[in-house]
Amino acid sequence: STPTQIIRLGSQRALNFFRRRGRRLNKLHADQLIQWARNALSHKQQETPTMQYILSLLLHQLCRVNEDIRLLEIEVIKNLVQIPPVLLLTIDYIGPVTAGEFGGEISPLSQYRCARSVIKGAGLDPVSYQSSKYEAPEHPISRKGSSPLRYISIDIGDRLMKNNEHFRFFANRLIGRGKSENCACVAVTGKFIRIAYWMLKELK
Repeated sequence: STPTQIIRLGSQRALNFFRRRGRRLNKLHADQLIQWARNALSHKQQETPTMQYILSLLLHQLCRVNEDIRLLEIEVIKNLVQIPPVLLLTIDYIGPVTAGEFGGEISPLSQYRCARSVIKGAGLDPVSYQSSKYEAPEHPISRKGSSPLRYISIDIGDRLMKNNEHFRFFANRLIGRGKSENCACVAVTGKFIRIAYWMLKELK
């Protein structure tokens, strides 16, 4: 989104936007996001040597942080190759940090009886609403399980839905049948969890 779109959204609707997608965001962060967008629009003064110097320092700091992240990912891979979640790296668009975080959240795998138990444990199981004459067309998720597991699972589902050819085809087919993008993302996440569960259980 552009700064203009973020400002128009407002902090409360920004909160709802992120929560529907399983993202970590609180009221303080939402307000800060709106303020950053306002600053981005209101900054019209001409650049000065001081501003250029500050920018160069920030860019240097960013390069240093990127290098720290790269080294950390190497350490993560060293540990990851010793445990079953390393198998998740065979799925396109899942990296070592993501695989390690998901693997950590579902370990030990023996605590789950089946893949559906993992989905329920993440609070991604649908809550049906129906009466004798009406059934809701889309069911919200329960959100009763582990929030860290739910966040990383939704993050993976969102990434796979947008980039991985297999999961993108599955999501587009659901959207073509009238499902919303959010609903498709939850369905893709569930599909990923089922695949991941059996990969880790069968070690292949």
